[in-house]
Amino acid sequence: MAEQLNLGSDAALEKRTRWCRKPSAPAVQVDDAKTRKVYTLGTWRVSREVYLWQLSSLDVKLLVDVRGNPRAGREEQLFRGKDFTKALLSVGVRYEYWGDRLGEEEVEGAEPEDLKRLLKGLLASAPKGPICIFGHMHEPQKCHRLQLCNLLPAECLVQHLMWEDHRNVRVMGHEQADSLYNRWVEYFYNRRSMEEVKRQEERRRASEVPDTSAPTPAVSSGWGRAKALREKEEAAAARLARLAEMRAKEILWYPHFLDDSEASQLETTIKDRVTMYHATYYFQTPSGIVQETVNRKGQARICDDFNFGIQYDTSRDASSTYVSQKMEPWTRSLLRRIEGASEAVFNAIWFNHYRDGTVTIHWSKREWSGKRRGRGSTVPWQGIIHITFPLFHGSLAVMGKNSQRHWLHAVPAMEGIHAERTNLTFRFWALEGFETIDAAEAESSKEENSHPSKLNKFRLHVTPDAQLVEQQSARNGSKLCPVILDSPNDAATTTGEMLRRLCDHVLPAGVEDVQLAVSTSREEAYCWLGGNEGIQQLALLDDAKPLRDELEPMRQDFRV
Repeated sequence: MAEQLNLGSDAALEKRTRWCRKPSAPAVQVDDAKTRKVYTLGTWRVSREVYLWQLSSLDVKLLVDVRGNPRAGREEQLFRGKDFTKALLSVGVRYEYWGDRLGEEEVEGAEPEDLKRLLKGLLASAPKGPICIFGHMHEPQKCHRLQLCNLLPAECLVQHLMWEDHRNVRVMGHEQADSLYNRWVEYFYNRRSMEEVKRQEERRRASEVPDTSAPTPAVSSGWGRAKALREKEEAAAARLARLAEMRAKEILWYPHFLDDSEASQLETTIKDRVTMYHATYYFQTPSGIVQETVNRKGQARICDDFNFGIQYDTSRDASSTYVSQKMEPWTRSLLRRIEGASEAVFNAIWFNHYRDGTVTIHWSKREWSGKRRGRGSTVPWQGIIHITFPLFHGSLAVMGKNSQRHWLHAVPAMEGIHAERTNLTFRFWALEGFETIDAAEAESSKEENSHPSKLNKFRLHVTPDAQLVEQQSARNGSKLCPVILDSPNDAATTTGEMLRRLCDHVLPAGVEDVQLAVSTSREEAYCWLGGNEGIQQLALLDDAKPLRDELEPMRQDFRV
C-alpha cells in the first residue's frame, strides 16, 4: 500500500521529518529590527526533505544559490531546476540563482567594492526575514561563500550550518569560520614552503655527488619542455593540437611517461605492497532510511606526515580516517620523478583501484555551460566542451591550478572493460589537526577511552586464501589482493550478507561461493577468504549468523 504525502501540508512535512532535530548549537538572540540573519549551507549527503525541514525551522525566506555550476556534484536532488524551486516553495522559501554574478570564478576575479554593491542589492531585494546562502562545499572554510560573508554589511549576523549527521546540524559563527580558514591557509603554505626548502637541499646535495652510474634516457619534463614532448609523440600530434586553447589552463599530458615494462612493474609492486581500503558511506533516502554503500573504488594513502579524513566524514577519530602508510624508497623515488615532470612539490600519493570499467570518478570541479569566456582565451565558447585524454598504460596527466578552476574532470565508465586498473594521484597535503600518524592515533585512543560506544566500529582486513588466489589467476590472469573493509553498521548483517557485499562491490567478477574464516589481532579482524577447501584449518564463520555476533567474543582488544 503506497502512501502519498503532499509537501505543501504542514502535517505531511512533520510526518516525513519528525525524526530530525534542531541545530545542536543554541540560537543567538538578536534584535530583529536592526539585524539581518544570514545562514549559509553547502551540499551534503542528506535528503532534500531534511534541507527543507531545516530551512523551514529557521524561518528562512530566501535561498540564494551562489554555486558557479548549480548542476555539478553528486546531490542531484539539490540541482538548480523547477523541481528544486517547487520543493522550496512548498515550505515557504523562495529560490534565487546568483551564481552567474556571485559564483566562484566571479568572486575570484571581482573587486571587493563591486561585490559589496551586488550583495547590498541582493539584501535590498530580499523579503524580510532570514536568508540562506547556498554553496557547493559542506564546510564554509572550504567554500567561496565565506568570502562573500566577509563582504556583507555589519548589521548581518552570519551563522554557518554544517550537517554532523542525518539528524543534527552544527552552527559555527562567522568569526570562528573565518579564523579557521586563515589558520588553515597559513599552515598549508608554511608546510609547503618547508617542503620546497627540503627539495632544494636535496638537489644541492645531489649535485655535489659525482654520478658514476650508467647514463639513462632523459625524460622530458616541465612546462617549458612540453613542446619537445609533443614533437616526439607524433602519433598524438592531432589530439594535442586540440589542447592549444587550454595551454593557459596548465594542462600537460605525457601519453607514455612510463614505458610498458616500467608501468607493469609498478602495477605489480602496488599489488604486492599496498592494501586498498573500501570505505562504507552512509546515504539517506528521501524516506529517512540510511543506506550503507561500500565504495567500489579501493583507495590507499601514502604520506609521512599526515592522515586523511574519509570522504563524507569530518570527524578525526581513527575509525573515520585513512591511516596513511609511510613512504618507502620506491614510492619516494616515483614521487620525485613526478615532481620533476610537473615542476611542483608533492608529499602524498593517493592510490585508486578500479575492479573494472564500470567503476568511475564522477565529474568534479567546474564545467563550461552557456556562453562564457575562458581566461587567457580570445574566443567565446558556447555550450559544453569535452576534451578526451586517452590514458595508456603508464600515462601521466598534470592538471595545474587553472585547469582545476575552469574545468571538470572525470574517469568515465567504459562498458565492456573487465580488466582492473589502478590510478595514482600525487598531491601536496597539509591540514592542521591531521599531523603525524602517531599523534592522530594517540588522540583517537583517548577519545575511545572516553566514549566506549565507539568500540563498536572496527575494520576487517580480508586476505584471500592461497588456493583462491591460484584459482582466480588461472581463470583470467588477475591477482586477488588483500583489502580492508568497514564492519557493517547494522548489527543484524549476517556473514553471508557481508560476503555478498564483498563479491558485488569489491572482488573481480566471477569470484563467488566463498567462505570467511577469522583470526584476530590487537587492531583489526583478519579474515581469510577462500573456497570450500582452502581455509578449513581456521575458524569458519557461519554465513547465517550476524557477523558482529560471531566476531564479538574475539575482539575485546580491537582498537577500531
